[in-house]
Amino acid sequence: MTRNTRNALSTALKFLSYRQRSVMEVDERLKKKGFGDDETGPVIEYLLDAGLLDDRKYASDLAASRARYKNWGPVKIAAELEMKGVSRESIEAALLPLKDTPVADAALGKWVKRNGVSLPLDKKTKERAFRFLKGRGFTTEAAIKALGALKGEDEL
Repeated sequence: MTRNTRNALSTALKFLSYRQRSVMEVDERLKKKGFGDDETGPVIEYLLDAGLLDDRKYASDLAASRARYKNWGPVKIAAELEMKGVSRESIEAALLPLKDTPVADAALGKWVKRNGVSLPLDKKTKERAFRFLKGRGFTTEAAIKALGALKGEDEL
């Protein structure tokens, strides 16, 4: 390893010490710091071989975190992962567990509690709740099911 490659590795390890990153994020960070392709390539290969960079694990952990703590839906999570350079296959694998869990129900429950609305919801409040869920990245079908689950209905 050349001196510049060791410096690039040190920079990448420091960047990764804060939290997980995607391969693209590490590559962009190294290039921003002035390292060329001849230094970043070997560093990224080393990090991949060492298991310190793994886009599948990164996508899975980020998807679970966003769904649990930010109440994001699959559409919004997928968009963020795409911006971070994660492959389509890794994104789809990361979103599979979210389809089986009632993430939209949990997000709607928190919204109801935070806004202090009472059940049953009137039409205007249902529309606000629907827009909230759509803005969080849930599909129309998931939003309608979540709203219907509040009172056992199936429609807005």
